Amino acid sequence: MKGVNSFEAQFTQTVKQDLFPDSASVASGRIMFTRPNKLQWIYEKPKKRLIKFDGKELTIEDERGDKQIIRDQGRITLERSFSFLWGEPDESLFKLEDRGASRLRLRPRRPEDVNFKWIELSIQKGRVASALVHDKLGGESLLEFQYRGQGTLGTGNKGLPVPKVP
Repeated sequence: MKGVNSFEAQFTQTVKQDLFPDSASVASGRIMFTRPNKLQWIYEKPKKRLIKFDGKELTIEDERGDKQIIRDQGRITLERSFSFLWGEPDESLFKLEDRGASRLRLRPRRPEDVNFKWIELSIQKGRVASALVHDKLGGESLLEFQYRGQGTLGTGNKGLPVPKVP
């Protein structure tokens, strides 16, 4: 994350549940992140929803205006949790497995703290192009990113390119 202070990307999310393998739900929107702990994850389709973290509170707001607020009690560390999007997964949170051909698998060091088994990243043109999240119930969520801007890319400590937004 050296030298990277923020990024913005469009995303498409395809979710498949193990119980209904032939039925997938698709959502899209954009994500904006500014170091150290500011996040806006905006779902635009099929239903509007805003997930926002300001460093102290995580707010989830649906299109009806209903809000859920979770106060940080020292557990929410977005910079570390989302470090994989910069191509530098935090090794105190994740065990890294090289999958070859611009792929990296992340397994949580404390599986009891999360609801996923692993995340597989695909790196294309120097950026995390997709993140495939496998949950503990057999479902999967594929996030595909299209970054804004044409910034010059650096290299992270694991040899993975780091996305930079101008």
